[in-house]
Amino acid sequence: MQNSRFFKSLLQLLFIISIFFLKTAFLKAQYVEFNDLRESEHIEYVLRLTNGDLLTGRIVEIVDDEGEPYLRFKSSIGTAIIYQNQIIEIRLKEEQYRHDHRVFIMPTAESISNNHFIGLFELFFGYAGVGIYDIGSITVGRTLVPGIPAEDQLTNYNAKATVYTMRDPGLKGALHFAIGANVATIGQETLTNIYGVGTLTGERTRLTGMVFFKTSGSDIFDINLGNYGVATARYATGSVGIGLGLDTKFSSRHDTHVIAELWNNDVTRPTNSAFLLGLRQTNSDISMDFGLAFFTQPTVAPFVSFTWTPFFSSKLR
Repeated sequence: MQNSRFFKSLLQLLFIISIFFLKTAFLKAQYVEFNDLRESEHIEYVLRLTNGDLLTGRIVEIVDDEGEPYLRFKSSIGTAIIYQNQIIEIRLKEEQYRHDHRVFIMPTAESISNNHFIGLFELFFGYAGVGIYDIGSITVGRTLVPGIPAEDQLTNYNAKATVYTMRDPGLKGALHFAIGANVATIGQETLTNIYGVGTLTGERTRLTGMVFFKTSGSDIFDINLGNYGVATARYATGSVGIGLGLDTKFSSRHDTHVIAELWNNDVTRPTNSAFLLGLRQTNSDISMDFGLAFFTQPTVAPFVSFTWTPFFSSKLR
């Protein structure tokens, strides 16, 4: 009976999320405002057209024609006239990618900022994040696994502060540093970690490195998996772990990224490692991740996530 109610609630949740995704996928043209745009050789924009194409370039001229306003837009394929009713969305190039605050589950040193999101990881882990200006980032997640009692589900809280950013216009990149804390509760156990993370950004690629330290919690504890039995976890307080992350996009596509993560939660135990490799399909509304996780046991498992960013970080919508 409990599982039946759970599956009913899960189906309702998936239905709602599907509506959001369909709304985004079949979004029709709507007039965008030209008021905030600038004619400049130094500002790059990304235009999403009604036919699905994405164009990156600079605005040569804004023509406010009474009959049909349009842009003269210079991209890598030349200069074209693009009418207002052909454009679904206009964004600054630097704001086009709205998922730079994480790789897959690894936080980067960049803040969530105005890219607040909700997501579903591995189909049974609901997750949401909000940004506080360009400094603070707070995320909360909880598992929803059928057959496991509510008191034994995993709840995770993460807080991060981006404390330093150094930009280099010549290299079209930046270096970010952040510090953070993570609290996880599962059953009667509470585990806490603190971490430091740095991210180097380039024109197409982001590299992230992090060091984390377990500050409290049992070294060995049992996890009640309900209908699936009991698992024993080992994670010693005082352990120092490391993580490396890669996020790079294909040069010919704005919306497809390769993502990879390498984790080790105790540098004294190389076998406590995992490697994730996958693809991210994204636009300014949604992100979909698919890939494989490799563990040293050895075990291979698929990973998947869907993330929705309902709010817009720019006025240029």
